[in-house]
Amino acid sequence: LLDLIAFLTCSFQIGPEIGVEVHPSDASVENLSTLRRSGVNLLSLGVQSFQDVLLQRISRPYDAENAKEALANAMSADFDSVDVDLMFGLPGETEDQLEHDVEYAFKAGIGQLSAYPLIVFSFTKMAEILARSSTPKPSWWQERKMLQIIEELSKTYGYERTSIWTWTRKEKAQYTSVTRQNFVGFGAGAASRFSNVFYSNTCSVSEYVKAVDTGKLPIALCTSLDEKDQIAWWLFWAAYRMSISKQEFKRVFNRELNGRFTLYLKTLQYLGILKEEGTEYRLTDNGGFLFHLVEQGYSLDFLDKMWGTLSSEAWPKRLVLG
Repeated sequence: LLDLIAFLTCSFQIGPEIGVEVHPSDASVENLSTLRRSGVNLLSLGVQSFQDVLLQRISRPYDAENAKEALANAMSADFDSVDVDLMFGLPGETEDQLEHDVEYAFKAGIGQLSAYPLIVFSFTKMAEILARSSTPKPSWWQERKMLQIIEELSKTYGYERTSIWTWTRKEKAQYTSVTRQNFVGFGAGAASRFSNVFYSNTCSVSEYVKAVDTGKLPIALCTSLDEKDQIAWWLFWAAYRMSISKQEFKRVFNRELNGRFTLYLKTLQYLGILKEEGTEYRLTDNGGFLFHLVEQGYSLDFLDKMWGTLSSEAWPKRLVLG
């Protein structure tokens, strides 16, 4: 990883942010110190929960004490911002358990909290685990109450909601990758969006290495985005960020947001999903929860099919979505 960061820094114009996602089992003082010295300044720690009973239900290979130690190590390593990933809506999870986890993270002084609902992809072991479990996932209504708990706690501890599933301390940098207009992914299974092309590398490590060694691109799936696709992409991720900017839309597409989507925007305002604030439209609390459901549906409809295909076929000939 250090060699890769050094290579990229020498080969490209790297911006001020270098973020790395770290598994709690790898978050030793030595590893984190080495990352920090290499130029990494943003860290995301995927703890999922600080409670043994919940970690056991989702078969995480560490316990609550390990998760807490990993967070303590991260907070002492002098990163500009530390993001903590938590899951909510876990099998049998109560509101009190969620509140405990969220408060523990906020009290540690983290830069950002990312709280994701448990999304069960059909090709993973989690689907088998839940099928065998007698403990159900919380209902969508319980998930809504859980999101409200996170929102209330975030305000208490000085955080603001920066996307559907993230809450960031006001003076800290936001840790994000999915909301960027263009990005290049290196490695097996990585996806990229460059201009009007979206592509994904093969998930097979051996096939990826073989392709690179023979001078070929390791791209397994590729699709071109026409103007409608690009606008839909932009609007989707703008809504995910809770804010649709009129000025940013004009800059990217050289047209007025209101001119093309006036009827839709007015309807969403009437339904209490959007509210107009100066040069932007912001999602209301109801709008945020609705998009929470939309994002889960997108994950199960699009990502489950794409990742499921890529995990079973190194070089699929064709994938039809929708």
